[in-house]
Amino acid sequence: MFHYYPHKSGSYKPSTSVRLGSFNIFRLSETKFKRLDWVAELIDETWDVLAVSEIQHNRALSLELSLNAVRALKEEKIDLKTAKETYDAPRYIELLLELQKRDPSWGLILAPSAQGSDSELFGYFYRYKKVKPVESAYCAENYGKLKDIKLLNWLDSEDAGGFSRRDEKNPLIRPYQQPKKAYACQLALKGVWRDYFNKIPLTARFESKNFNFNYITLHLKFRANETSQGKCKTECQKAAEDMMNEMGASEETIREVLEGGISSGEAKYLARFFEATSAVRAAADIAQWEEDKDVIIAGDFNLDYEEDGYRGRLWKNVVSNLAGAKVLVKEKTSLSNRYGYGNNYDHFILSTDNGASDECDPTTAKPEDFIAPDFFMADKFEYYLDPKNFDQIIDDELTKLENAKRIDSEGQLTDLYNPAYGGKFKVCTELKDSAKIPSVGMSFIDGIINDLKCQILYQNEDLPDSIQKTIHPKLAQEPYKPYTFLMSDHLPISMACSTTQSGGKEARSNRPD
Repeated sequence: MFHYYPHKSGSYKPSTSVRLGSFNIFRLSETKFKRLDWVAELIDETWDVLAVSEIQHNRALSLELSLNAVRALKEEKIDLKTAKETYDAPRYIELLLELQKRDPSWGLILAPSAQGSDSELFGYFYRYKKVKPVESAYCAENYGKLKDIKLLNWLDSEDAGGFSRRDEKNPLIRPYQQPKKAYACQLALKGVWRDYFNKIPLTARFESKNFNFNYITLHLKFRANETSQGKCKTECQKAAEDMMNEMGASEETIREVLEGGISSGEAKYLARFFEATSAVRAAADIAQWEEDKDVIIAGDFNLDYEEDGYRGRLWKNVVSNLAGAKVLVKEKTSLSNRYGYGNNYDHFILSTDNGASDECDPTTAKPEDFIAPDFFMADKFEYYLDPKNFDQIIDDELTKLENAKRIDSEGQLTDLYNPAYGGKFKVCTELKDSAKIPSVGMSFIDGIINDLKCQILYQNEDLPDSIQKTIHPKLAQEPYKPYTFLMSDHLPISMACSTTQSGGKEARSNRPD
């Protein structure tokens, strides 16, 4: 089961190589100031298939603003063009549209539903002219009839939308029956393997000439499972022992961990190893279903790769579940606002057993270091980091505010930002005070359309001061904060693969051709 936003145009003409990537995109739909045009440039210049985590739906306020447009359209108070202009599209749709400005062959496969306390979705952006989604035998078997799959098309001239739990009643979105092809599905985990998981990984199958592969994307839990955290001793030990037994950890490893005592901090690592083991076992299962057994796992593991100590032995237990499996990318990939490079959390895992995945060249697996001074986008960050550009940056932000239009609760077109209201948003103020959505608070307003500053202005904060605090490294202890807000708190990772049968040596280019 999945949602599918197909490419707009373009013919499938794969070249001799394809570049895979994985990116924890950092709360897409929530963060202020994220430059989706920059993210689209990075994706378009770097990958042909990108697995993405931390995709999210829009928050409550922007959904309510969008429903105003839906209601007004139904009541014939506005036309379709106005409805589209004032409908607050999910950020993943906005990102797709930014990509399609650069290459109309970009498409998106998205998870069927959000998971976890942060309501996260997994997805894949793919460049159709080089890579196309194909049916996965594993997904077809586990989600055979596909009765509930709908294609939600944002690209057709008569359509606008995205999807949310309210979309069944949204006339701006026309559901289509997805062709009977099981391109993607959540991993079919059972029993304890599913119960312990925080966010079930997604798998999709792609083809690029002779290279056919299943691509699993995951984001392992950051905090410990409830059954193995807090102030406990016996309970934590029991939960950890159960996890390690299920993982197949050696008696030596189990004894070492239990004798050292289990803290909630250590329990979270065991929970992550448990999820990693589950995903790798599922990869081995997928390989049995597919004629071409290439299965690649990528994502944010929240685990540094270690070869020594008991964590090193746990890593060995993880990869032992997939014949010939290797963990790739050993460099640091998470970012700290204060220190820059943080942890080695993002990895590829792939099997090289009996020629599986030998199309991919392990020597090309690496982070895309967008904070490096020689990165091809460095000039963009330099512009935001230079105080002499503050006036222009602030003018640009205010222009967005002044040009923004929304449909109010009466179905009338109105300015979202109105200086007559003391620098506040008229619509924001109305919605917050409305009895219809009393649960909407400041924390939900943060993700409003086009990086608008509803929260900032509603609280009467000064916009220049907010930009100074959020984007510019005013305080020496957080010099890397702008990179997090403008792009992400993770470096994405890349790997090049050959689309011929001659293996990975032909796939050593740094950019797609």
